[in-house]
Order: sequence, then C-alpha cells, then structure tokens
Amino acid sequence: MCFGDGTSYPSVSHNNGRSVDTRYLSSSKDEKKKVLAFKKFFFTDIITGTSGWYAGLPSHKHFDDHNDHLHTGVIDTSKVKVIKK
Repeated sequence: MCFGDGTSYPSVSHNNGRSVDTRYLSSSKDEKKKVLAFKKFFFTDIITGTSGWYAGLPSHKHFDDHNDHLHTGVIDTSKVKVIKK
C-alpha cells in the first residue's frame, strides 16, 4: 500500500489509491471469492502469482513477483453509476 504522503516508491501504480496489494487468504476458495468481489466492483487490473494455487486464480496476469500478494487496481469508471439525491 502507499505511504502516508501518498507516495509508493518503488511502485508507480500505487499512487493516489489507484491500486492496492493484499495478502493472500489461507485457501484458494476464499481467495477466489475475494478476486471475484474485486471484479464485481469493476477492477480491471488483477495480478496474481505464478506458483501453487495462485496461478489458478481468475486474474488478468500472473507474475513471479506476486507470489506473496494479490495486486488489484484500475477501476473501469465507465461502469460506475453515480446516484445523486
């Protein structure tokens, strides 16, 4: 995640809340639910690891440097509905 001042060195994708990293849950079943929840809320950039059951998660990309965390970012704002009262 980002530092308190919004910076995220060395990552360039985590500034201003554009992306978030979370630790994997203890089971593939629970982690799959988390990934699908992110997709339900229009996140389009989901990166998982390449080892073990991580590679079987329904993500868009798989990279070795994500074997210890799930990367989620970029919301498709064209699908977000703003409700004004």
